[in-house]
Amino acid sequence: MSIRSFRWGSVAVLAWAVCCAGAVAKEDALRVSLVKSAGVNREGEERFFEPAGRVIEVERQPLHLLIEVKNISDSTARARGNDETSYSFEITDPSGKVTLMTRKKKVGEQSSLQVFKNLNPGEAVIITIDADRDVWEQVPVLVYGKKQTLKIRVIYHNYNDHLVYSPVYTLIWAVGSAS
Repeated sequence: MSIRSFRWGSVAVLAWAVCCAGAVAKEDALRVSLVKSAGVNREGEERFFEPAGRVIEVERQPLHLLIEVKNISDSTARARGNDETSYSFEITDPSGKVTLMTRKKKVGEQSSLQVFKNLNPGEAVIITIDADRDVWEQVPVLVYGKKQTLKIRVIYHNYNDHLVYSPVYTLIWAVGSAS
């Protein structure tokens, strides 16, 4: 191989690295928040969303959460797309006790497999999570007919275990109670 072809090969690799790898924003380019359904399509699927507000009233079990991961940067951001395995929840009860609600590992599940999605500036993905006790650990125990107030914060585990935290939300969980 001649020096000239080596030089051009090096320039091509460097150009690709600057152009492609440099176009992906840093991990802090993502924002995580809870959203609520604002409409459905013809098939009855939730397709339109709006911010949930800081106080969320819940009247059913399992807890149904809609999580938005949005690219808030000016360039493409890389987001982990393993759905439920990418999230955990920090829950604080009225006494101040903090527990971490995490998804139970499925038999035969490989935790090393990671799927990624590149999000363009302003683009978002919505993940639906039903916090069922069969699937999640440390789900709060609720008493039917009794109102319970909890604080919840979403923890999004992006690639390289970079954590992105949502704001803290107040959950008023009133399953079967007269509000």
